[in-house]
Amino acid sequence: MATKQEKELLINILEIYKEMPYLWNKNDPNYKNKTMRSTYLKEVKKVNASKHTGAGSQDIYVPSLWYFDNLSFLESTTESCRPLLDTMEKDHNEVSQNLLSKCHLLIILNLK
Repeated sequence: MATKQEKELLINILEIYKEMPYLWNKNDPNYKNKTMRSTYLKEVKKVNASKHTGAGSQDIYVPSLWYFDNLSFLESTTESCRPLLDTMEKDHNEVSQNLLSKCHLLIILNLK
């Protein structure tokens, strides 16, 4: 377990790190460091996955990184797949509903 002094030091380092986007922003032309960003994003993925399972609030994954919140600035560099999945699901539902309506109409016309 990190001491209070070690935690304060790491928080200061993370603040400096935040000011150097070429270390964490994959869109920066001088981007270099994938390790810390990857670790953070894995934790974010675990949190989000636990929220989507229908688990109660007490079952939501709590990140194991004590400095997780200090890396939250990295989230602005990620792209979520969820909007695309929502759009695909909406399109699928619309196509299914349209097909169902046409089938229903054909059934009614054939019964007459």
